[in-house]
Amino acid sequence: MKISLEWLGDFLELRHTPEALADALTHGGLPVESIQQVGADTVLDVEVTSNRGDCLSHLGIARELAALLDLPLKPFLPQVRESATPAARATRVDI
Repeated sequence: MKISLEWLGDFLELRHTPEALADALTHGGLPVESIQQVGADTVLDVEVTSNRGDCLSHLGIARELAALLDLPLKPFLPQVRESATPAARATRVDI
């Protein structure tokens, strides 16, 4: 699974190098297969096994890194916006 370090910054204060983050994840049971530079961002390719569904998102990986590196996790408050378009006009289901 590709993990953007820029996106991880929404959940953690990243003070570690990408290599240190990859090393922590690998030693924590989530092997990092590669580290790539994509534009101004760095992307980790993390192998997530089937028993670690909790790590199938950036928030899940951030939680894991927070636990492994004793970092505080930033509060995550999702923002829900109501749409002016009624759902019936946006989609249709035929049975």
